[in-house]
Amino acid sequence: MALEVMLLYSKSRHISNVEGNSFRNLLNTIVEIGPDQVQLKVPFRPPSESYVKPPRQRKIEFVANELSKVLGEDKLLVYGLHDSRGRSVTWFCHENLEEELDELLKRRPCCVDDVSASLGITPLVARSLLKKLSETCLVTAETSKGERYYFYKSAARERSCLNECQR
Repeated sequence: MALEVMLLYSKSRHISNVEGNSFRNLLNTIVEIGPDQVQLKVPFRPPSESYVKPPRQRKIEFVANELSKVLGEDKLLVYGLHDSRGRSVTWFCHENLEEELDELLKRRPCCVDDVSASLGITPLVARSLLKKLSETCLVTAETSKGERYYFYKSAARERSCLNECQR
């Protein structure tokens, strides 16, 4: 079981789940649920309430650190901060971008912009990774409504494609 936790902050309305009793309640609830994974996220689209903001990076790092102590680092994914001006993502770390892309494409087809936004990398890096995976014949692309989508091939199609690539 995986939990997605949206971290929020609002000084004007005293809404925050990254500090004080609200954070402790959140932490206790997560521990009580006992998930296999916790995904920490922050808003990057404008929230419906204008006073809600993404927490500062140091608050996100604090939450991540506290959750890591309780759950272990292997159960925690921190998706990062989004810059509201340019909407680029600053990731805390990537262990293996190729594996992360591989897992993303196993779940759903993605265009370059989807990969860039989902993994918090530039479109140039996303294109490079997609090209590399395409060369292994594990990933293929199809165009739909003018957009090129990449997807992971099924095991049966992989064998066929590998045979084609080796010719």
